[in-house]
Amino acid sequence: MKEPNKGVLILHTGSPDAPTPQSVRQYLKRFLMDPYVLTMPGWVRWLLVHGIIAPTRASSSAAKYKRIWMPEGSPLVVLTDRFAAALQKALPEYRVAVATAYGAQTINVALQELLRTPLDRIVVLPMFPHFAGATRGSLLAMLDNVLVQLPESSTEINIVPPFFKYGVYVDALCGVTAPKLASFRPDHVV
Repeated sequence: MKEPNKGVLILHTGSPDAPTPQSVRQYLKRFLMDPYVLTMPGWVRWLLVHGIIAPTRASSSAAKYKRIWMPEGSPLVVLTDRFAAALQKALPEYRVAVATAYGAQTINVALQELLRTPLDRIVVLPMFPHFAGATRGSLLAMLDNVLVQLPESSTEINIVPPFFKYGVYVDALCGVTAPKLASFRPDHVV
């Protein structure tokens, strides 16, 4: 089979490297210092994140991460990697890579991996069905910053738009949640 000439770049926020207070503290600082996440003057954000949130929340958040941590690592990272592997299998004509905003596999690293041989097109898939500045907006700003630093390329970049209203997505959510909701019968579902 010939080398794929198209790529998929899956974007998500990332996760701490380990369920420890030190790792969570580092992650919180990276995440919360993003001006798209906390929209306030930089000096106020710095004082809040470095002086209050990271020091006081790291231990309790690490304990919560530890409860959900999988043997292979962070659930978000592990499940996204599994999704990427399944997507790669389903779309062998594409080269698939995962990038995180605040984790080890940065957008820059993932793009370099995808572009190790020239691609005609890259489909960018932010793993957020909605638009919010703190998630999709931040990731796309990071992507723009990386793209302008790359050498001139003829690679077409296509970004998957918000998909919260797409019937296939809504049907998939209903299929997953309906059995769970039926077991405890809530008064309302939002």
